[in-house]
Amino acid sequence: STIAIGAGAAAGNIDIGTNATARIITVGNATGTTKLDLDGGTDGIDVDTKGVLSLDGEGGINIGITTDYAIDVDASTLDIDASGAVTIDGTSTIAIGAGAAAGNIDIGTNGTTREITIGNNTTDAGITMVTGTGGIDVDAAGVIALDGAGGIDIGKTNDFAIDVDASTLDIDA
Repeated sequence: STIAIGAGAAAGNIDIGTNATARIITVGNATGTTKLDLDGGTDGIDVDTKGVLSLDGEGGINIGITTDYAIDVDASTLDIDASGAVTIDGTSTIAIGAGAAAGNIDIGTNGTTREITIGNNTTDAGITMVTGTGGIDVDAAGVIALDGAGGIDIGKTNDFAIDVDASTLDIDA
């Protein structure tokens, strides 16, 4: 049978545990196939807390699984940790650092050994690097290798000076 609270046609609010005394409010249980289903109309569902909002799902935490909707996360700090892979996929543009904030963007900068891959060599995929007057500084503890199946162009758009400082310079044709 069903226990109904506020199921009648009356338009008044339903308050549960709203007195200013400290308490824990428990709804439902974690036994068997028990399910907690929250539905909200056009005003949505508003969750506020003075403490931490914790979501734990043994089977996962899914957002937007029925229909694709926008998700807006606005935080002072966003820290994403995963014991497995972290993937970001989109059917349109994926932008990192596209806002007007002036902070640096660090990728793979901690002291662990890793390979960082950008792009792929299928079809006409490419990588475009654009920089201001700060230039592009490439430092490597090992060899810097440039390979281009169609060639390697330096100064293709504009003529400019090239400065090569080397202990040995070997040019093969």
